[in-house]
Amino acid sequence: MTKGRSGKHCTSSSKSPTSSIPLSETQPLDLDDVAKLRRHAKYVFDNLERNIQRLIEEEREDDATTTEMKTKNHRRLSNLKAWFNNDQDNIEDKDDINNNHHRHNNNNNKIGKEGLEAEGEEQKSSVSASASEVFRNNYFNTYGFRIERKFCTEEETTEMKFAMSDLVHQNWFPNDDDDDDDRGEDKELAIFATGTKGNEDRGDPFLDSSNKVSYFIEPTALDTTTGKLKAEYLKNHNIENNNNSKEDNKKLLALCKAGHGLHLPSSGSTRTAFSDNDGDDNRNKKKDVHEPFFRYAVSSKMQELVCASLGYQDPVVPQSMYIFKNPIVGGTVHSHQDSTFLYTTPKQTCLGLWLALDDATLQNGCLWIRPRSHNEPVRKQFIRNPAVFNKNKNKNTTNIEKNDNSNNDNCKKEETPPKLIFRNHHNDPNITWEGKLPESVDIIDFDDDDDGDGDSDGCTGDDEKDNDDAGDDEFDGFVPVEVQAGDLVVFCGTVDHFSLPNFSTSQRHTFQLHLVEGPNANITWSAENWLQYDNNNDHDDDGGGANNKKGNNKPQQPKNDFLRLLDYPRIY
Repeated sequence: MTKGRSGKHCTSSSKSPTSSIPLSETQPLDLDDVAKLRRHAKYVFDNLERNIQRLIEEEREDDATTTEMKTKNHRRLSNLKAWFNNDQDNIEDKDDINNNHHRHNNNNNKIGKEGLEAEGEEQKSSVSASASEVFRNNYFNTYGFRIERKFCTEEETTEMKFAMSDLVHQNWFPNDDDDDDDRGEDKELAIFATGTKGNEDRGDPFLDSSNKVSYFIEPTALDTTTGKLKAEYLKNHNIENNNNSKEDNKKLLALCKAGHGLHLPSSGSTRTAFSDNDGDDNRNKKKDVHEPFFRYAVSSKMQELVCASLGYQDPVVPQSMYIFKNPIVGGTVHSHQDSTFLYTTPKQTCLGLWLALDDATLQNGCLWIRPRSHNEPVRKQFIRNPAVFNKNKNKNTTNIEKNDNSNNDNCKKEETPPKLIFRNHHNDPNITWEGKLPESVDIIDFDDDDDGDGDSDGCTGDDEKDNDDAGDDEFDGFVPVEVQAGDLVVFCGTVDHFSLPNFSTSQRHTFQLHLVEGPNANITWSAENWLQYDNNNDHDDDGGGANNKKGNNKPQQPKNDFLRLLDYPRIY
């Protein structure tokens, strides 16, 4: 059984009978299990919402108890102002003024006429946020995630999907051996896998993708005998598509992921990178298919969410990803924390923005999230191997994970070390699923006549109070998050999450942004992170690249010109 941090069964309690549902990378969920998981998820989310509403109501009650004091203080302030201006007619309580005359005299430096006016203005400007915004922020702070329903329109999501199809059609020619062919950005096939070994097996194609668009295929799409794409994904892939139609783009179905610079306009990240002018001068120019992704990343609604609502001071976007999760072949994304790959100091500031371009369901591989896991420390950091990038230097090899290849006959001779490795930061014996899937999840059992709304005595007993108390501490396990196209799942970089394979016949495309706080918020992007824009930080013969000076044992801070949201003030 999956264990929570406290060692108890995830989502179990003494009040709620539970059962276990197995998770598999090779077998789809049973239809009965899908129905049970949906009922369980509805109950969990309903309880999480009730807990937040109760928290807000308690805060309002606390506020109400101080309202009378605030009213008295306001009346006292008004009296004092009238007294200060020698306006005897407007002094409501002369005894109050006389009783406090000595105190106010002692604070003349603090309460002068300017102080009174400033305090009055402060009261006027103290406008509370809307109830909805208060709820969403409390929910996010408590559970580490929130869902913005219909954040994007159908037109926006469709435009992104068409743009990606065009990108693949125009730029990716996987089995093209013609050295003189300059049509594509990528010719080398790169597999994308998310297990621990899969991550560490990534090499130059992954490293080189930092600020451009590279394409990564599903492992099952590769013909292992030829090292090329399987024939079924190549049908009609060289046919010219002058109308930019989306038919016969078979190679799209082989892809797992495209990244990591989709949010950067190919013409440069300037405010004038794109033009809305469709006149004759621009009609024959090739459309910049990065545009919808860039426009979305710097949109006013994105800035309102990130800055105004979530309180980011200097948000920058290190990377973006388009995840295909194609029918039948779309593979597992193993359990992980995004801050593992986007590590910042002195604190973690990564924010995941997971936009569904198609409906995401339990059958086609929706996101699973573990509420409250954002309160846990980052377990690992995915770094550039010091043995490769800082060779001949005194490397920091503390807590570096060792490869499991020591018993491999092919490894008896000296190996080339992997370029990307994990450094352990925090080991939790209760987290048994790091870099893989939990073997199972525990769900609440419901009576057959219970609709899962949390009000039936089949789950929490007859007393309504039992139901109110049930949801606060018991739900610490993974829960599926089914969303519709256009919905945005927002979560902290330390939130534990994964997704199952897509065993269905429906695609599940998503576009994902990851942002962090920038240097103007006194946050530093780790120089050890795998993703660095500075190409001069590559390994070389004298051990460490152009940025590593003699005698410096630590990697130098590369110059990462990440897209900064505040450089684009509401232009979209």
